[in-house]
Amino acid sequence: MNDILLELQTEELPSSFLLKANETLKDTAKTFLKEKNIESSEDIKIFTTPRRIGILIESLPDSNKKEEILVIGPPYEACYKDGHPTKALEAFLKKNDASLEEAFKYEKQGGVYIAIKKQVGGISIEELFKEFPDFVIKSLTYKKMMRWDNSSMRFPRPIRGIALILNDKPIYPYKNTSRGHRFLSNEFVIENAKSYEELLKKHFVIPTFKERRDIILNLVLSKAKELNITPDYEEELIDEITNLVEYPYLVVGEFEKEFLSLPDIVIKTVLAHHQKFITTKKESITNIFFGISNIEDKKGYIKDGYQKVVRARLRDAVFFYNEDLKRPFEFFVEELKGIMFHHKLGTMFDKTKRHVALGEYLSLAFNTKKDILIKACKLSLFDIATNMVKEFDELQGYMGMIYAKAKNEDEELSKALLEQYMPDKIEGVQSTKTGALLGIIVKSDNIVSLIGAGEIPKGTSDAYGIKRNIYGIIKTVLEHDFNIDLERLFYKVFELLENKQKLLSYEEILSHIKNLFKTRLNTYFEEYPYDIVRAVLEVEDPLMVKTIKSKVELLSSNRDIVENIARVYKRIRKILPKDFTPKDVKEEFFESDLEKELYKISEDIKDKEFSKELLEYIDHKKKIVDEFFDKILVMAENMDVRNNRLSLLYNIYKSLKQIADFEHVVIKEA
Repeated sequence: MNDILLELQTEELPSSFLLKANETLKDTAKTFLKEKNIESSEDIKIFTTPRRIGILIESLPDSNKKEEILVIGPPYEACYKDGHPTKALEAFLKKNDASLEEAFKYEKQGGVYIAIKKQVGGISIEELFKEFPDFVIKSLTYKKMMRWDNSSMRFPRPIRGIALILNDKPIYPYKNTSRGHRFLSNEFVIENAKSYEELLKKHFVIPTFKERRDIILNLVLSKAKELNITPDYEEELIDEITNLVEYPYLVVGEFEKEFLSLPDIVIKTVLAHHQKFITTKKESITNIFFGISNIEDKKGYIKDGYQKVVRARLRDAVFFYNEDLKRPFEFFVEELKGIMFHHKLGTMFDKTKRHVALGEYLSLAFNTKKDILIKACKLSLFDIATNMVKEFDELQGYMGMIYAKAKNEDEELSKALLEQYMPDKIEGVQSTKTGALLGIIVKSDNIVSLIGAGEIPKGTSDAYGIKRNIYGIIKTVLEHDFNIDLERLFYKVFELLENKQKLLSYEEILSHIKNLFKTRLNTYFEEYPYDIVRAVLEVEDPLMVKTIKSKVELLSSNRDIVENIARVYKRIRKILPKDFTPKDVKEEFFESDLEKELYKISEDIKDKEFSKELLEYIDHKKKIVDEFFDKILVMAENMDVRNNRLSLLYNIYKSLKQIADFEHVVIKEA
């Protein structure tokens, strides 16, 4: 059996790219093996560090599988003319390295073709894996790719070397050497594929993401326990730090306690988000932090450097904080006139004015503290103009709340300035009604105005977070059980927009919004049966999110009844002519009691409010519909009778479709 190692030696790779690579590379290797028809076990190991990507595949055969395949060529009639082979046949045989004697007739789906049987496979592993580096490189994508030489190769960072080793020998034209730690090692020979991981460790590189991550957490937790403090970190921060070092060492730093007068979120943003340090707490945040270095800090220079950077950044934060508190809110609102929202939509000040108008509008529909909601709308974006948020934009919303509290504003107003960003940008559910309504106002303005300006999300591209805003509205409406007419709200936003000649029409905007809502609702209800969610979304206006939720929940909890109704629905749909136009049902054309019973059912369920009782009634009457189909000839010779029966069935079909499009319901076989 054989072992193959591939190593891409690179310049410093982005952490987010490495996280994705770590998740996808095993599948990439499996895809290559499948495409090359290579039998293998599951012995695939992935290595990712800031300066390398490695794949080790063990227990490979000497060659790929040999097999005989059928190759179908041109139609038989195109292969011969006057008994002689045509150019089409000759080209087919040449392409497949076959002789005329090997060709034969082959019938397929009513046609006759020329075909051959061809032996494939048996190619050595060494020859097959020469294509592996290019295959892997092309499979790894990133938002920003680079070119660094005259080749067409593109990668997130320049590739400085490629090692490809079969057992203990390199595969030409690739090498069998690697480089260890940037500062602690030099180039070394990879003696054999299996020894790669241990060799890297000897050269001060921990090559697997999981082991490096575990080492970092053990270092942090052990030191925190020793100091009787608790590390305060998000998992994403540990992931990012793990992808910044190849051989982690812990550095314990401190900053002056006077900086603890800053809000905790500011300190954490400065240290964690900007410097990638781990803050600590003991009831509240402490002045001790942990850094992870790529080399050991034997003389304390690294610690000094860390502390110097933190001290400077916190000093800036104190200055920004104090300067911001000297200014009234009105100053920052006026400053929004100089901050552009979108070149077709004006400034952040223009957007704020729309928020206020929408607040006035919604305050009429909701029993809320109008003065607080209106003031929250006026201040909704003020913190964007503050020094603190200009420097640390992650603090948008947080600083709005902090500054409002510092100036003794109403508690609900203060919370609303942060909660407007929930649950899409900041995790959590709004604790205040004002925060929930402000969030809907801001998101509605974002959605309508930006789509109107042509910023329509395409695929995974959503630069302005419109899909995230839509998800936030859906969750807010459902979590707070708001009875809100979203379509009227969206139209109100459109009315407030200026320069409409530069924007899409409202009809176009609404169409895009509904399509996006439908997609996001599928995501929101992903824990429910997909076929029921789809059946409901096919018939309901996607802006009627509360109605959709109630239907999805009730139908999902009554699966057996739903499948029974789906059977009736599909049976009726199959017998109705494609372009059938129903007429008024006339009792004078009834020829049986079953028709009268069916007519009563159609009247009983017509335009009825959706409820469990309605579902149970339809389920109970299913046997009458079945009996009607079994005993009554729907397509009667008398056209009046036929159309009457079809119209009767159509009315039932129409009433059922008002509940859901049961065509999409998957019926489990008994």
